[in-house]
Amino acid sequence: MMVNARPLQRLNAHGLSVSLLPGWDIRITLREQSEILVPGDEVPVSGFVHPVLHAATVAMPPLKGDYGSHVVPLLGLTDVFIAIAEFDAEAGNTPLFRPGFPKLRASEFDQAALQRALPNRCGTQRFFTVEGRAFSLFCVLGSSVRRNSLSALATKLLQTVVVEPQ
Repeated sequence: MMVNARPLQRLNAHGLSVSLLPGWDIRITLREQSEILVPGDEVPVSGFVHPVLHAATVAMPPLKGDYGSHVVPLLGLTDVFIAIAEFDAEAGNTPLFRPGFPKLRASEFDQAALQRALPNRCGTQRFFTVEGRAFSLFCVLGSSVRRNSLSALATKLLQTVVVEPQ
């Protein structure tokens, strides 16, 4: 007997899409408009507004930071947080950004990759370009001991992300 699997729903916004996998809280938002003060200039210069994809295996509180300052402290030993933040396209022409969506390896996760050291957690950050767009991928695992299974969980979600050309 053949059972038809129901296709996964997708979240689409701002040229990014991702499958809504069970157990994940996922959001795609635009960064708030930034204003840059230039010395000697009386009028602030507006910054670029780019999308950010946040995904976590815990319920996320209201968003506060592009790189998870709002959710990383909430991660338990079996949880994962992912942020994919877009940069200006010109950034993709610098050596920091590599072509193609990065593949996560458990060995790349390190406690030193976190902005603020938290017990058990480890992370990794990669810069990449896809479809002429520049991004940062930041991923935090709730347990460095479980990095193999948790990085596989993150990879499963990341494999569903699609970037549209701008």
